[in-house]
Amino acid sequence: MSWSGSTGTYELSGLSTREHYTVEEVVSTADVDGYDRVTTIEYPEGFTSETGVQVSKTATTTVTVRNTYTPSSINLRLYKHDSTDESKGLGASFDLFKEEDIEGGQPKEGAEPIATYATDGTSGYSAEQEVYTGTYYLFETVAPDGYNMMEHPWVVEIDSTGNHPQVVTVTENGSPKPGVLEGPSDEGVYTLKVPNSSGATLPNAGGPGTLPLTLVGAAMVSAALATLVLRRNGMQLRTKAK
Repeated sequence: MSWSGSTGTYELSGLSTREHYTVEEVVSTADVDGYDRVTTIEYPEGFTSETGVQVSKTATTTVTVRNTYTPSSINLRLYKHDSTDESKGLGASFDLFKEEDIEGGQPKEGAEPIATYATDGTSGYSAEQEVYTGTYYLFETVAPDGYNMMEHPWVVEIDSTGNHPQVVTVTENGSPKPGVLEGPSDEGVYTLKVPNSSGATLPNAGGPGTLPLTLVGAAMVSAALATLVLRRNGMQLRTKAK
């Protein structure tokens, strides 16, 4: 008994015509090239997986095995909107980096994004792009006019659990971002909804805040007092000189 073939068609010779044979997949290539385990096995007419197939001395008996291919990527787009009105789309720009290109929470020097998104200023949507399974960091590079930039990058994890790629988690600074993901749509598109807050960003706790202005103001007041004292002293000196 021997196998031969290398292009998807294999021939098994030396089988006994007195036996019935069945075909079963015992090693799946799903983890390698995106194929699921066997979907269907088609036996010649008159035979089934229960009865098995009997070979003939005068003709080749063919059993067809079909696998389903599942792509290891998804289509991802962004929707940028006002944080107080989700229906208000905004225009912004984003870069998506692989996790391996991130160091200290920022892209490594010379690293290139695997995708760049630009949301429309009216609809708020970007074009969809194909993204493969893995972990990615999403950075906002240009915020809408009058709006704040994202404070931290979003970490987007795309997994192929069950050989069907899907967005599993979205986090910011280690915390989950609930409600920001929609999909997949009927066309298989995932949408990541990114809100923006308008107005100026307040200083972080422990930051400089208004301290520099306070110090400058105090210095100005001190200078004014010193000038006033000098003038008053000068007046007193001049009075004594008379």
